[in-house]
Amino acid sequence: MLSAPDKNRLRAEVRARRREMSAREVATTSADICARLQQLDLWKQAGTVCAYLSLGNEVATHDLVSSAIGEKTILVPRSHEGGVMTWHKLHEWEALAPGMYGILEPPPESPPVEPRPHLVLVPGLAFDRQGHRLGHGGGYYDRFLAQVVGAKLALAYDWQIYEKIPREGHDVRMDAIVTEQEVISID
Repeated sequence: MLSAPDKNRLRAEVRARRREMSAREVATTSADICARLQQLDLWKQAGTVCAYLSLGNEVATHDLVSSAIGEKTILVPRSHEGGVMTWHKLHEWEALAPGMYGILEPPPESPPVEPRPHLVLVPGLAFDRQGHRLGHGGGYYDRFLAQVVGAKLALAYDWQIYEKIPREGHDVRMDAIVTEQEVISID
């Protein structure tokens, strides 16, 4: 197991690489990743999806989520102090506004729901082929994923996949990772 400084070094390297991506590269590669996702039975059969709303050069989810409204029950997170997320049903894209991290979120008056997703789309900085994930370090998703019964699927650029990444005992593994090149199914 690698130490916390190694996690921090890897986070810094991935953030730097992601910042270097052009808007066109993000859009094109994200569209390829989302198209690959939409071909999966896991996506097609999911009635309720917990979805992250991308920020910056993360794998872009806005078009995917927007097009799924009405076809699926889409739940999106709202971040709160103390590393806690609540989940809210997304009815219309226009109701979203930047939250405490600049990520689009439902308005404060939107009632939270108890998430019982068939599928969770999970963001992250780096992943390995065993399904481990390196997040941003706030623990928001780690706490949430520890309670989720539904499938956990990460969206990542191919270059975000490593043979092995730093991990801790509380980290929750992904069930699958979708990149522009492949679908990595975790056993």
